[in-house]
Amino acid sequence: MVDYEQLGSFVMDEGPKHAGAPGSDLAVSICRSHEGDYNVILRGKIEDSLAIYAELIFLLGSVSENDKVNLFICSPGGSVFAGMEIANAIRASKAQVNTIIAGLAASIAAVIWFAGKERYTLPYSLLQVRLQKQSAFCPPAQQLSYR
Repeated sequence: MVDYEQLGSFVMDEGPKHAGAPGSDLAVSICRSHEGDYNVILRGKIEDSLAIYAELIFLLGSVSENDKVNLFICSPGGSVFAGMEIANAIRASKAQVNTIIAGLAASIAAVIWFAGKERYTLPYSLLQVRLQKQSAFCPPAQQLSYR
């Protein structure tokens, strides 16, 4: 059972750090809770601007295996390349990275959510997963094998 109040606890020892591109609605906020966990909020459309994700990816690469990172996602999706970079950083991180949908996780944001070691959704959240479309390079989704 998920303790939603604990997941949403943002009592911080260190102030939040925000990153966002000018003219973009994407924001990444990183803060540390009083328990020592890292709480990260990924909000807005995911775009191909490496500067926005640099601090997040650095955090995921520098934490130890005893640390815990809670990544809250509220995003309609966006760039597949930037999203896969974040998902790969989550999978490669030594820390336990939990992903939590706090509103909407659609398209590539859903892939980021699936990359977490433990996955949660807050009440009334929405997960949208797109089916793969047929192309010249790939068979229809019904012909793919799922493992």
